[in-house]
Amino acid sequence: MEKAIAGKRSIARDVLPKTNVDLVSYSSYEAIKKSPKSDLESIRAPLTRNLNYLEGQLQPKAGLPFERRVFLGEFGYHANKDKPQTVRQQYLKSRYVMQVAIELDLPFALIWQLYNNEYAPDGTSKEMSLIDEAGQKRALYYLLQRYQRTMRGFVAESCQQTGQEPTRAAFKAKALEVLQKASFGEMEKTAN
Repeated sequence: MEKAIAGKRSIARDVLPKTNVDLVSYSSYEAIKKSPKSDLESIRAPLTRNLNYLEGQLQPKAGLPFERRVFLGEFGYHANKDKPQTVRQQYLKSRYVMQVAIELDLPFALIWQLYNNEYAPDGTSKEMSLIDEAGQKRALYYLLQRYQRTMRGFVAESCQQTGQEPTRAAFKAKALEVLQKASFGEMEKTAN
């Protein structure tokens, strides 16, 4: 993406505008792993820039069910259970990516991965998963589980009380609230 934004030859700059696709999947690693900081803004700024650039390359297309035509095809972070701070950072940064995806009204944000399939040359797991090699669910797993349960309940309650789904703005506000309130410590207790 950086090449495209800099005006250099790339698929995003030279091929995408000549296609007529419905949606574009963006593998977010270039944007989310660049900053040494672990705060929301260091993730928000490059993701927003890159996704807006990608969407700007698309030809107009009517009749699609989504507000945005770009989504996160994958995101995630490595961890090391022997270094607890890396597990905490994996949780926090992933939560920030989820928050940004909701803020930007992306139709999807897919986390990579449920079970680890990435290993260093020496055979050590990169622990880039929601469930570790021992079958232990991580705090991040429980965050996603809580998010899904809470938001399904929120939609169901709205349908029961009003006969319709919540507005996009109400859903977005509730989703951000759920993510912002979910502390690592609380999710870690659930995992243990």
